Amino acid sequence: SKVIVAPVAVKPIKPEVTHVVVTPTVVRNTQSTEFKPSEREDYMESFNFLKHGRYKKSLKAFTLFLKKYPSGRYADNAQYWLAESNYVSRFFNTAILEFNKVITLYPSSPKVADARLKLGYCYYEIKKWDQAKSNLKSIIVDYPSASISHLAKRRLKRVEREGH
Repeated sequence: SKVIVAPVAVKPIKPEVTHVVVTPTVVRNTQSTEFKPSEREDYMESFNFLKHGRYKKSLKAFTLFLKKYPSGRYADNAQYWLAESNYVSRFFNTAILEFNKVITLYPSSPKVADARLKLGYCYYEIKKWDQAKSNLKSIIVDYPSASISHLAKRRLKRVEREGH
């Protein structure tokens, strides 16, 4: 005799859950440095404001940058560009103060020579002819073969040509 096995309906077994997918929620913590932009990013953002003629924003951004990174890797450059932002905004007296900070706070910075040249330019703009000439002449003496020496000579000739 044959045994016939009739098909039996079997309920499928639910598969066991082996993992859980979680979608992370990011909460920005303003007190944590983990999510803050890097010094370089802050510097580039400030510089880009200046580069694109957004002088008011560059003044604010470089000022904040220097408060945040007073002895950072880009502090000397930020100080120079803060001074330059004042210069192009025609705030010559403030620019003089800021360019002097480049010289006094960062004496070994490659920006010192340019800051000294710009001091001569600022004094020219506010019609302090003796200081302008003195600054420009010192650039020519201290950096005789540098390109800034050529710029100082050109401005000095302009001062003299104008009769100052």
